[in-house]
Amino acid sequence: MITRILLLNRFCLSLLLVSVAVPVAAVDEAGSLRPGARGIFQEKLLNANPGAGILPAWERVIPSYYFADKSAGGTASAAIFRKAQYRLVCPGIDKAYYGDDFWMEEVFRLGPGADPGRINIAIRNSARVGVDEGGDVVAGFDGGEMILSKPVVVHKTAEGRSATPGSYTVNNRGEVSIQLPVELQATWGKVGSGKFNVVSGGGQFKGPSYDFYSSQFETTNDELLRFLNNAEANQDNAQGANMYFDGKGNVWISPQMKAGRDEMFSIADSRLLYDGRNPVGRRYVHTVDASGNPVSARHPATGVSWYGAVKYCNWLTLFSGRGDKEVCYSEGTNGLDWAPVTATNWGQGRFDDDCRAAWLSKKGFRLPMAYSAVPRLTAGKFNEFYKVAAWNGITNMQYGFGRSTLGTLDANYRRKDGGTLGTLPVGFYDGINMIGGKLTHDCENFFGVYDVSGNAEEWLADFAVSGSVSERGCAGGDWEVSLPDVSQFHGVAPWSTDGGRGFRVATTFMPEDEILVYILYKFYMEPEIMTVETLPESATVINPAEPSKPGAAAEEPGGLNFNLGISSVNRNGISYTNVPTEPRPGPGPGPGPGPGPGPGPGPGPGPRPPPVSFSGL
Repeated sequence: MITRILLLNRFCLSLLLVSVAVPVAAVDEAGSLRPGARGIFQEKLLNANPGAGILPAWERVIPSYYFADKSAGGTASAAIFRKAQYRLVCPGIDKAYYGDDFWMEEVFRLGPGADPGRINIAIRNSARVGVDEGGDVVAGFDGGEMILSKPVVVHKTAEGRSATPGSYTVNNRGEVSIQLPVELQATWGKVGSGKFNVVSGGGQFKGPSYDFYSSQFETTNDELLRFLNNAEANQDNAQGANMYFDGKGNVWISPQMKAGRDEMFSIADSRLLYDGRNPVGRRYVHTVDASGNPVSARHPATGVSWYGAVKYCNWLTLFSGRGDKEVCYSEGTNGLDWAPVTATNWGQGRFDDDCRAAWLSKKGFRLPMAYSAVPRLTAGKFNEFYKVAAWNGITNMQYGFGRSTLGTLDANYRRKDGGTLGTLPVGFYDGINMIGGKLTHDCENFFGVYDVSGNAEEWLADFAVSGSVSERGCAGGDWEVSLPDVSQFHGVAPWSTDGGRGFRVATTFMPEDEILVYILYKFYMEPEIMTVETLPESATVINPAEPSKPGAAAEEPGGLNFNLGISSVNRNGISYTNVPTEPRPGPGPGPGPGPGPGPGPGPGPGPRPPPVSFSGL
């Protein structure tokens, strides 16, 4: 038998391959492995960014946990692994490898707004993948197994750092997801009840070069209810200022309450109810079913005008404690009083580039910018909606779920037969929920954002046409119409309320927290198959040159330096050995308490064989 262990990186997406040569008799007529046959064993990061690049030497090194050199003040001890660090393997997520002759460490660094749900590891050609009683993932294959130690999650804030164990879930396809500790899940990337995902700058040609953050979901009825109740109870301060409530629950920007000019919120176009008999602060309530359960709390908020969406953004800025100096919009009793605080020519229908750039310095919440004129959205340096909606890491797609094909299992829109479903819970198209007895498709897009196409159309920050103050831009389509692609853009009067229109919130600021997720890989193979024979010289992976200065591009295909032309036990920096019978001590402790790298209990009876030794990651 031929046994080899290889760490391969192609187009900067890591593949960990442990393979045993397949005898001809083990392959059927279709080229598939027969049951019980040895074959290629593969670990891969799913849905990774194809535009990921080498993390250059001048950027901050991703620290190791298991291989920290305490004598060097906790810095990474193995300089040869410095090149095994990659930028933006998923939005906001960097990645690194460390290792020695026995173990390999994979590190994910999550910046502000990075979605830990994007870390999904596929384990292929394994006879079994599961989580053992100690919390490790055990992936078994014929002749051995690979262990992923229970993840260590280090949370770094301005106040300090803490290390706690995370956990894994494994689906029926052998795909491994990482779960943060419960306490961290409750707060990471969240403001109030909303979660914000980073939209990394660059990548999209002509698109925004700066990072910003988009709410993962459209603003929900539950969030709208909280806003309206809080604002009605705080009309004497900034949280409820410039909001005029009538006896039916409608809200206006002016005490004149003139229809067709002053609407902020329409109760009739929403899924909420208003009960004036309740105390102020509790008058807006959810519609409920016969059992008293809210029926639309997680549906997108509708019945909100552009003024209402803007006021919600200012309220959220204040309610979340960011302060009145960070609000993004001015307010008043006239329509043109409602404007970005940095806009100097808003009354002439203009939002100039220097004013937009200044707006980005505000820490408050706002609507995504469009930076286009009807009828088409195109990539532009401030076009945030189109970046979120269209970009998939390689090119611009037609729909906001990352594809250019459309079916009824992809989004909520008017079907060809005219049928509609009304609004649905945000994130409903997740590959788990069903419609008409069929599973929906998983429609989380490249940035982990849902419902950019369909469900509710979304208000945008800009005028529909520069120089005209009569309309604001909307895009994305809704449940009432045939779904447009995300480049289609139209104007609507800013006072308009509609049962198919909602909004999504954006910001350019999130606290500078950081999460580091550490996974230790351990490999075990039966001693009788631990031999190495000559492998084909054609199986060669080229290592990209590290860029010498910012902006320099790495060569393609990306990868770590390996030559598989192995004709001896130790060649080209890769060594294959049987290890001593005494267990090897674990590496020194990292920056906090964490699991040692020693082997845990296996899925089957009997002791594990000694781990395979390798080096030269």
